[in-house]
Amino acid sequence: MSIENNNLPPGNPPPGQPGGPGQPNKEGTFSQEFRHSPVSARVPEKLTRGILSTGVLVLDGANEFVLDFMQALTRPFQVASRVILTPAVMEQFVNAVRDNIARYESRFGVIPHFPNRRRIAAPRFRKSMTNSSSPKNR
Repeated sequence: MSIENNNLPPGNPPPGQPGGPGQPNKEGTFSQEFRHSPVSARVPEKLTRGILSTGVLVLDGANEFVLDFMQALTRPFQVASRVILTPAVMEQFVNAVRDNIARYESRFGVIPHFPNRRRIAAPRFRKSMTNSSSPKNR
């Protein structure tokens, strides 16, 4: 009787045999094939439009990462959305973003960066020397 498994990549032994999935190979290590299933989620209607974010502020604590997605369209900046992630989910998020950026750049080219904005200095106010309410002129 022969065991056939059409789902295995070529060259891999069938399950139950040494070196097959779930069985130790010659070096004594185990291997297992993973298949990721598509993920789906319902998006509530109030979130379907999304929010434009022009920046993100990332804060971290011992047990969480806080991502404040900012809208820098007006002064003062506004937090458009706040997301709090556990460290494990943050690591998955970072890996997913890296993968998606690589895929984006392979399709559309390198992501252009905004030029550095020149900071406009706040106006300086000089004290008036002729101010009659100053202690020197009393």
